[in-house]
Amino acid sequence: MYALEWFTKTSTAEFAIRHFILKDPNLSMQQMLEWSKNQNHHVRRLSSEGCRSRLPWGIRLNQMVKDPSPILPILENLKADEELYVRKSVANNLNDISKDHPQLALKIAQKWMGKNERTDWIVRHALRTLLKKGSTEALAMFGMKPQSNCVMTPVQLSAKNIYVGDDLKFSFQITNTSAKPEKTRIEYGITYVKENGRTSTKMFFIGEKEVEPGEHHYTKKQSFKELTTRKHYKGIHQLIIYINGMPGDSCDFYLEDGAPSFQLRLK
Repeated sequence: MYALEWFTKTSTAEFAIRHFILKDPNLSMQQMLEWSKNQNHHVRRLSSEGCRSRLPWGIRLNQMVKDPSPILPILENLKADEELYVRKSVANNLNDISKDHPQLALKIAQKWMGKNERTDWIVRHALRTLLKKGSTEALAMFGMKPQSNCVMTPVQLSAKNIYVGDDLKFSFQITNTSAKPEKTRIEYGITYVKENGRTSTKMFFIGEKEVEPGEHHYTKKQSFKELTTRKHYKGIHQLIIYINGMPGDSCDFYLEDGAPSFQLRLK
């Protein structure tokens, strides 16, 4: 563990440390609590990132999924850290906790909120999953409510059939029907077809702001280029617009897995 402390200053050790946590969680978390007070910000970041219950591409720490209480003293030590690098890890850690213990995450966020600008940034980033789910408590912390006075027109798509590599362009209009500005969070979800034929929805953030009374037009596009983190499969996909976490209008489109010929595109 001392070797990992040394290596993490110029590399990273959040994956390696998880084997120690699995073997001896009590001793490992005791050491990581000490690391949370280290002068080196890479070491402090390791204390938070290494014990994330759902670290992407890392071994899931099922004992932390079940009971995240050993993590909380570490997050308390780092909640106002001067390094953004560390604060991002704290926010991601608390976001992981919110997926299994939403009320605990909200309780911590409510206790932290309004005490420090750095901590406020952590709270907003940490509650992103709950905000996407339309959590009433999370929305209220940022001055929003699920039942918005903003209504929307049907979504307009650039095409009902697109090919892998294309961009899907879409537009919609939101009208604030009240007589005063209303803080509103706008997102969209794409329901992707998976390799096994099932579907899963990924959310994308459009904006969060005070929407003035009247009509507001939005035009966006979503790329369907192949990525190392996402492979596209043909089939019926869906676009859904969300206002304050609540689904609004939606529409289907078909994704083809191969680009058409040049002649077909001209037609």
